[in-house]
Amino acid sequence: MDAWKFRFDIALPLESYGKKIIGESCSSADEIMNGGYIDTMLQILSIVYGRFDEIRAFAELCDSLKSLTVNELEQSQAEKVFNEFKRLLNIRSDNWR
Repeated sequence: MDAWKFRFDIALPLESYGKKIIGESCSSADEIMNGGYIDTMLQILSIVYGRFDEIRAFAELCDSLKSLTVNELEQSQAEKVFNEFKRLLNIRSDNWR
């Protein structure tokens, strides 16, 4: 995936969500780009949902992408997972906005 596109379309928004929900200890955009993409989304959703079993299907969807850097991700995979993350986050949006 194009690192520039990933940074602006996914890593920076994900960092922003994380800072709101997790706080300052959330991964930075650089850490997200270097393999923290899936872990950051799972941390955020775990806090928002409170129970892992509610996001288990999402975790399984992400399993093959865990620890991949931006250079190893296919754009379509990254966008699909990030769109599903945003959908799940919006379901519980009243918990974090």
